[in-house]
Amino acid sequence: MSYQIRARQARCAALGFWPGPIDGIDGPRTRGAYAAACAAQAARGRPFAHPTGITRVHWHWTAGNHQPNATNLRAYHCLISGEGAPRWPVDPTAGRSHTMNANGGAIGISRCAMAGARERPFDPGRAPITP
Repeated sequence: MSYQIRARQARCAALGFWPGPIDGIDGPRTRGAYAAACAAQAARGRPFAHPTGITRVHWHWTAGNHQPNATNLRAYHCLISGEGAPRWPVDPTAGRSHTMNANGGAIGISRCAMAGARERPFDPGRAPITP
């Protein structure tokens, strides 16, 4: 499976050209949908994908406190503090480690919150997400 092919398939589907299952396999339906989507975009004077290469947003919480720490600043493009103020430590096109093996074309945004959280039974921990 290829994350790049999955991203291409998802873009084709978003443009109305069904590539079949979004499974990361570059089969005949994917290639046909890609060719059709590229042609349709070119006819409108638009590229198939955004020139920056950004195709999606990965949204997380940091599992930390309400302020970004050094690890957070290295891992994400944008961090939102507990007060709601966004902080962009790098340009959105810079590489970041926010999502293992799926970073290509993605912006990583994280809410600084949920330190000590537990999934089951749910407990938001000592730094819950706030309005």
